[in-house]
Amino acid sequence: MAHFESDAEVYDQLGGILNKLVYNSARREQLRQADAVVQFAFREPDATVTLDVRAHKTPRIELGATKLRADVVLAMDADTGRALLTGELSPTIALARGDVRTKGPVAKVRHLKLLVEHGVDVRAPFADGRTPAARALRNGDPELVDYLVTHGAESPSADPVDALLGAFIAGMVVGISDGDERPNQERYWGKLRAIGYGFLVPVFFVMTGVQFNVRALLAHASSLALVPLLVLAIAVVRGGPALLYRRRLGTTPAVAAGLLQATTLTFPVVVAALGSALGLLSPASAAALIGASLLSVLLFPAAALALRPWTRAPAPERDESVVKL
Repeated sequence: MAHFESDAEVYDQLGGILNKLVYNSARREQLRQADAVVQFAFREPDATVTLDVRAHKTPRIELGATKLRADVVLAMDADTGRALLTGELSPTIALARGDVRTKGPVAKVRHLKLLVEHGVDVRAPFADGRTPAARALRNGDPELVDYLVTHGAESPSADPVDALLGAFIAGMVVGISDGDERPNQERYWGKLRAIGYGFLVPVFFVMTGVQFNVRALLAHASSLALVPLLVLAIAVVRGGPALLYRRRLGTTPAVAAGLLQATTLTFPVVVAALGSALGLLSPASAAALIGASLLSVLLFPAAALALRPWTRAPAPERDESVVKL
């Protein structure tokens, strides 16, 4: 539920907090180090609060429309602004997460004690596993990334989704550009497959196994309960169609074929990696998906072999007396 019902409440509460900040003698000199006109553009409800903290001017605040030209604009929901100004939300985390959008030179904002606080762990990841620096990189804010790195955050690596997309495009370019009929073309593609399937793909799965978050899976009872449901869903979706051939193959061979067909690891692992990278899957859900795929690899082939689908039921013996008749 929204905390503010009208812009008047925003001006009364948030404007009041900023007004005290501007006219606080202890904070005044700190604010003037920003040497900028900083504007807070609140949404839901819409309201504008502008701070003039230029070095050669007396700090002042204006509510609503203003003739001042903002050097830095901070756009956020009014509820986010309330949490930010009351200390409930870390400014650094809010910027990295994208709750607060900035326009203008962030270097000026860095000097504001309102936006930089001590003691915040800029290395701690969010629930989706991304660090503030990684989230800032994904939000397209390189200046904030540099700022976080200079304050102790690890430099974020490239987004896995971008890496996968880049690899796909690179493959397309190679395929299009290598369309001639060279004598050694077959050997060339054989070497590419050897590198891909013999090195790169195994490394991907090894890293997925190393990063398999068992703790997140065991820490949530709902995620543990999700594992058998996912195993059942994999069996039904991937193995169910094989039962359509039971009249031709027989029930036992069809069930065995369905179990082998339902055995999967590649697709769920890639889905878990992409879902985590996009923030669509929590670490616990991604671990449950990978765990279900691992169980399918361990259980389904063994169950299929236990059915002995290669043996045929013995043909019924013919009654010789009936044949003679």
